[in-house]
Amino acid sequence: MPRFTRQALVRVGARTIYLDMFAEAERVNIELDGATSHGHLAILDSL
Repeated sequence: MPRFTRQALVRVGARTIYLDMFAEAERVNIELDGATSHGHLAILDSL
């Protein structure tokens, strides 16, 4: 199981987003709340 960081800060262009659970080496993100809480999550596709 990869090591996950909770509430990982990631900058995408001029935007700053927080990923619920992020395994940086594997580039795996798990969103616990999903689009219902965060709105549209298409920005994550560019990571």
